[in-house]
Amino acid sequence: MSPVLDRMNHDAIAPYMSEQITAQQAIELGTKPLREFMVSQTRESDLRAVIEMAKAPQPKTMEEIRFGHLVTVVVAALMALGMTMLPPTTISLPLKILLFILIDGWVLLSKALLGSYWN
Repeated sequence: MSPVLDRMNHDAIAPYMSEQITAQQAIELGTKPLREFMVSQTRESDLRAVIEMAKAPQPKTMEEIRFGHLVTVVVAALMALGMTMLPPTTISLPLKILLFILIDGWVLLSKALLGSYWN
């Protein structure tokens, strides 16, 4: 996300803060990189399903995709993952445990402990 946020800052936020562009222009310029990122991370079938449920016409180009439809797909994915209002440790702890298991952590830990007594 860093390149996207950097581009949003360069194209929209910084010019708005220095009063070179209006708020409306900042919104239009700032949403473009975010839209591109969200489209690239969204499966076409998911987006199509959201648009069909909204009973909206299928867009022909990326610019025709309504921002509300994109946000709906992203929110649905996060909700499905249970990632709303979660502290970072709730996500990182299971990943750390999984990594510990994958590298055979118990064996490595046991060898290190026993090795410290034998040396």
